[in-house]
Amino acid sequence: MGAGHPILLLRQMKRAILSLVLLLTACSSSGASATCTAGTAPTCQGTDLTVCDNGKTRTVACKGPLGCMGNKCDSSTHTLGEGCAGSASQCDFVSGARALSCVSGQLRQFRTCSGPRQCFVENGVVGCDVTIGDSCPAAYEASYFCDSVDTQQVVKCTDGGIVKYSTCSGAKNCAPGDGGLICQ
Repeated sequence: MGAGHPILLLRQMKRAILSLVLLLTACSSSGASATCTAGTAPTCQGTDLTVCDNGKTRTVACKGPLGCMGNKCDSSTHTLGEGCAGSASQCDFVSGARALSCVSGQLRQFRTCSGPRQCFVENGVVGCDVTIGDSCPAAYEASYFCDSVDTQQVVKCTDGGIVKYSTCSGAKNCAPGDGGLICQ
């Protein structure tokens, strides 16, 4: 049988096709993303949101009850380590005691919230009920808060943690007021 024999040609074509299939499979499973330009609008496909992130397209599964609508992803039920889009903060409703922030497409712990209300959303803003021992991000370094467990204490963010700063005298409680905290 010579090189031009139909059976040999068929075998060579099968090998070539198999090689091509393996090559394409390896490329598609490598996690490589298509390129995109900054300012490309996010789009929904089913319950997934596709965004342009640093010149590469990235897909986020929108697991919240609203899924993906228009160009918005409902990530309200997402928890630590799950995918996200943008840089918004949200509560980790699985633990309740963590405020999360979207960093590089993944939800990461922003701070802990061990007070009675834990992490909460009020008027569309994420809040954190803190007490001594909670963590705080560098952005809050040297900031003061009212302790939500011992309401007479003023606490401060120092070296990434919440520590006692002072105690209100008598029966007075710490409260926000006059552009800061007061004992009333």
